Amino acid sequence: MPGAAADGAQPIALQEGVIPAISLNGDYAVVAITKHGVELARRLQSTFSHADVYYMSKFARGDEAAKGIQLFEGSVRLLFPALFPAYKGIICIISLGAVVRMIAPLLEDKKKDPGIVVIDDKGEHVISVLSGHLGGANELTREVAAALGARPVLTTASDVQKTIAVDLFGRRFGWTWESADKLTPVSASVVNEERVAVVQESGEPDWWLYDTPLPQTIRVYGDVRSALADDP
Repeated sequence: MPGAAADGAQPIALQEGVIPAISLNGDYAVVAITKHGVELARRLQSTFSHADVYYMSKFARGDEAAKGIQLFEGSVRLLFPALFPAYKGIICIISLGAVVRMIAPLLEDKKKDPGIVVIDDKGEHVISVLSGHLGGANELTREVAAALGARPVLTTASDVQKTIAVDLFGRRFGWTWESADKLTPVSASVVNEERVAVVQESGEPDWWLYDTPLPQTIRVYGDVRSALADDP
């Protein structure tokens, strides 16, 4: 039986083949397995009130119950089947390779998988790993990096190039796609700097997110006829 922390916090006993019961309070989980990782996790909890913190019971401070921190005993790998479907995003203060191995069996679909973010043990780099756009991992990466004074690491082409993320286009205004069938080829055209027409007959005009001009390969038109009449 796992032992309780000094303040009475009862650790989660992780076992093979058993999905553990967790106490879900926030939208995000922060998971740490090292001494320095615990320090970072506790810092993040003070910044993200909507985050649940999990770390190994051997690092208990005695105030976990009061702070809503959940301790665990056993392999952290066994914690992820419970976290994966429960949270909007999971912040892992664990090596990138280990995280990839742990989440691989749990991956389902980019429309359903949570955003996964990894932080190195010194808190210098915050890496967007999974579901950067639809799962919100890129946005979460920026927020976490700002909170820690760390460097955000994004690898999605549209973010690196500071151009339109087609799958997120207009999302902050509540815009939705009638069909997602063409998102991939249009996204490829955008990041490969091929000519793309944006036909906007209504809706908010301030959808461009960057302080740089719109790329010359992307042109905005007020109607389809104008777009078709333009020079190729």
